[in-house]
Amino acid sequence: MYEEHMFVAVRCILASGDLDAFPARRLWPLHLAVRELIDCARPVGVLMAVCRAEQRPCPSNMVAVAGVDAAVTRLDHLGFIHPAGTGRNASYVLDQLEVAEARRWMMRRPALETSLYRRAGIRWSTLAVTLSKNLRAVA
Repeated sequence: MYEEHMFVAVRCILASGDLDAFPARRLWPLHLAVRELIDCARPVGVLMAVCRAEQRPCPSNMVAVAGVDAAVTRLDHLGFIHPAGTGRNASYVLDQLEVAEARRWMMRRPALETSLYRRAGIRWSTLAVTLSKNLRAVA
């Protein structure tokens, strides 16, 4: 059941960030943003289905949150994100019509919930931009 809530959370985080694309092969910024969303939501008692997600150590993500990778895969299948590029340059491009629909959906949610998604989205986009710059510097 929490998979559906995780899907919604990841969709809202991606829609809240100010990016058009993000690296496809490295999802640790998204895992970290979801983890911080959980840490902020648990004390105030919102998004409790997402807060129940298992967190475990992971060499590539530092801490992996269960359901995030599956949510990204589902968003790809539904057309919310589209793969672009290959190899090290592989990325996901957000469909702007889907992003607009997700943002409209968030506007109908409680203000606290929306602000938590927005905060996580800003954190994710900041980390993803830093990752992109670092990947370009290495290449």
